[in-house]
Amino acid sequence: MNFQKFANSRYGVQASMWLGEHLSPARAEKLSWFIARQLARHKTWAMPRAVRLNQWMISGRTLRGEELQRATEAVFAHTGRCVSDLYRVLRSPEAIKRSVSLDSFLSRWIEISRQKRGIFVVAPHMSNFDLVLQAAAWHGLDITALAYGQPTSGYDLQNEMRRRAGVKIVLARSREDEDQVIEILRRGGMVVTGIDRPIRRKRHTLHFFGHPAPLPAGHIRMALAADAEIMVAAPYLDENTGLYGVEISEPFDLIRSNDPHHTLVRNAERALSIMETFIRRRPHQWLMFYPVWPQFLDEVDQL
Repeated sequence: MNFQKFANSRYGVQASMWLGEHLSPARAEKLSWFIARQLARHKTWAMPRAVRLNQWMISGRTLRGEELQRATEAVFAHTGRCVSDLYRVLRSPEAIKRSVSLDSFLSRWIEISRQKRGIFVVAPHMSNFDLVLQAAAWHGLDITALAYGQPTSGYDLQNEMRRRAGVKIVLARSREDEDQVIEILRRGGMVVTGIDRPIRRKRHTLHFFGHPAPLPAGHIRMALAADAEIMVAAPYLDENTGLYGVEISEPFDLIRSNDPHHTLVRNAERALSIMETFIRRRPHQWLMFYPVWPQFLDEVDQL
């Protein structure tokens, strides 16, 4: 069964929207945990297999048996929580803003924006990424999101929701799209993108959690071309307050050298190193459903 294909389709997103709108938080949580346990049992399905791998790798390859099973379940349960929380408030900008605590981020962003310099915000797929993104846009931030260039019908629907909140969307499909991002950054704008989704048949790899992974570095190339800074951001759920927030790093300038490949790798791995810290704090909130280290899939299958 290709659950991942269904979840990423328009039908999957629409089903999630309906459940988010009609289920109480308590019922949504029960349903999330039920689905999480069922999914985690199917270790050969693509999505649970990827989550098992990713959780094992970020644990330093220490998780085994029931611990790895519980970690996998926790990722799927948190996904359900994020989906239900997002779609419960989706039709109300004020409710979206109340669901996310952005005071510290907004005040820091005001300070950064005074420099009138472009900034590329790079993020892992942590927690309620879309809710935090839309809340920031409803608060008035001028945001451009660089999105996956070959979206499924479900991704198309998600991009429509982002646009309604005021987020500008650029699909990463061509050099022209990269040039558009570079121009936005040169004008002092903010561009946001995820950098932890693996790329098939990628020629070069980056080290992430100590091991090679086929992750993108295009954001570094664009930031270099625009003389922009990089800032790492990670959405999260505060379990005590029930509110979502975002952790951010200090913006940093890119290091340049005479070797273009070395420049890309060094700066990309610097951002990934910061991202590792954010993920380690809340491993079950890292919602990455593709195998980031595919070379270890056979090994984790034996656990």
